[in-house]
Amino acid sequence: MVRGGGCSGGGGGVPRGLYNRARVGAGGSGPAAFPAPPPPAKRRPGPPRPGHSETALCLAGGALSCAVTQELEFPPPRGLDLARLSGCTDSRRGAGEAVCGCRHGLPFPPLPSLRQPPGRRGGGEEGGRPGGGVPAGASWLSSGGRRVHHLRGRKMASPSAAASSSARPLARFWEWGRTIVCVGRNYAAHAREMQAATPARPVFFLKPASAYLREGAPILRPRYCRELHHEVELGVVVGRRAQGVPEARALEHVAGYALCLDMTARDTQEECKRQGLPWTLAKGFRTSCPVSRFIPREQVPDPHRLKLWLRVNGELRQEGDTAHMLFSVPYLLSYLSDILTLEEGDLILTGTPGGVSAVRGGDEIEAGIEGVLSMRFEVEEQE
Repeated sequence: MVRGGGCSGGGGGVPRGLYNRARVGAGGSGPAAFPAPPPPAKRRPGPPRPGHSETALCLAGGALSCAVTQELEFPPPRGLDLARLSGCTDSRRGAGEAVCGCRHGLPFPPLPSLRQPPGRRGGGEEGGRPGGGVPAGASWLSSGGRRVHHLRGRKMASPSAAASSSARPLARFWEWGRTIVCVGRNYAAHAREMQAATPARPVFFLKPASAYLREGAPILRPRYCRELHHEVELGVVVGRRAQGVPEARALEHVAGYALCLDMTARDTQEECKRQGLPWTLAKGFRTSCPVSRFIPREQVPDPHRLKLWLRVNGELRQEGDTAHMLFSVPYLLSYLSDILTLEEGDLILTGTPGGVSAVRGGDEIEAGIEGVLSMRFEVEEQE
């Protein structure tokens, strides 16, 4: 958010001072970097607002927003069910999502010459169309030919988040996703081959976003690694923020899937274990997370009925069924979201079946999800 003044503590309507970038006191005004635009000729007063200390600029269509009352300027698109917004608890989106996590698309910049609909004021039982077409606690007023929507108690996204939301397609999550969460020992066969016990609760670690690799580029074996292992896994792409999500609703936060490799410097990992050190050297190096194209959720009716396979130079090395996961996708997402805040574009690797083995420079890895997709990578030695 761009912070600014020009929103008084007791006035109504749309706060002035669109270009004012100075932080101001509870009821005052501050020096403006540019003169404020003139007020509209006709303005219907809005509800009284409590005192506060700042205003904010929403980049989703240039809407001026008070940091307390969250006044937003936008024309809702046809077919948008505004009633659903009243129950939204994730209101951190700005651009293209109606300042909520419900994935309602909004056109922006705001369309000109739209005026207040006759007789529409308030929401829920107080006004609006039957059934609460406008959120409870909301009101509409005319401002310069645009609609201003008051939402009390909702937080706005920062300008950077607002500007980036619609510009970041989930189909290219590897370009902008921030976090890769990897689940270990989620298949009993892999736990046995690692001579490790099956965990009572999920074991997980993180990879940096710099680990992503797409087809056409080689997997590099780090100079310090003598034994580089492949691990084929189903990846879950997070579609919207997940924080303390119940297992029954976890799949609502899934945008889709991807086939992934968790490339592991196995000798380095064993040394880290012996010394009680983190696994970052073994798991987080560049090119350690090759991924396939994005698979929309609609193409995978049940993520627990997929067959994964991996070949090295044409020889089958790994084969497994996601039905054999110790912890299901909804359970993992719910469990992780109690510990981490998962954001849109984040990736969860759900563990590998048995059959991991070493690869070296010149080897070709081919992996796939039966009936869905396959991918191919070459291994090179790091110079």
